Order: sequence, then C-alpha cells, then structure tokens
Amino acid sequence: QIANGIPNAGVTGTINQSVIHQTIEVSVMISQIKEIIRSVLGLVINSANFWNSVVSAITNTFTNLEPQVDENWIVWRNLSATQTSYFYKILFSIQNEDTGRFMAILPIAFEITVDVQKQQLLFITIKDSARYAVTMKA
Repeated sequence: QIANGIPNAGVTGTINQSVIHQTIEVSVMISQIKEIIRSVLGLVINSANFWNSVVSAITNTFTNLEPQVDENWIVWRNLSATQTSYFYKILFSIQNEDTGRFMAILPIAFEITVDVQKQQLLFITIKDSARYAVTMKA
C-alpha cells in the first residue's frame, strides 16, 4: 500500500509466514533469516557492509535484548513463567551500485515466541538454543 502512493515505487517481494518453529541455536536461526531476507529482497546485493548490517540487526532481534527492553521497536506480550512473546521491528534500506538509481527498502516485523521466561530471554546469546516460533512479515 505504501509503495502504491510513491511515484516510481514498486514491491519486489513480500513474506508473511512462519519461518522458524523448532528448537534451534540462535546463530543458526540468524543465518537462516539472513537467507530469507536475501530471497525476499529479490535483488542481488553484493555490499558486504549491507549484509553485515543485516546480520547485526537480526542478531539484535534475538540477543542483547536487556538494553533494548524499553525501546519502541520491541513490544512485549504474553509473558509467562515458561514462555515469552514479543514483536520486533526493523527497517533496512540500501542504494548503491547494486540497486542503481533505485533505493531498496525492506521493513520487517518479527513475531517471536520463545519457550523461556523474559528474564532469561534478555540475556540469550548466539550460542544458546531454545524453542522458537518466528513469523516474519515483510
């Protein structure tokens, strides 16, 4: 809808589906989501800086949550002794030689449920494993 209101804008890809539903190490999940983002973009982006930023943002979606606890891009919901659910919003954009005169923009909303209590989730690292259910809307 937003792209329809912008002259010369278009949508190259969308996703609204469950992308993870298993017990998984966080680092593996980050790699899988990076590849999903690569696919949804529908463009070949060769910029190492861009992909490093993508990996960093995805990593912060699942780790280092304690300093982000009150930020606007994270919304906590359904907290219990055994499970935590939250929404996490990210916006990527790039305009370089790969995109030519166009800017590629990818807004993502993650809906995440983890089978751990919030206090434990705030300190999860990339080496930790937990049962995740992740829906990605982009």
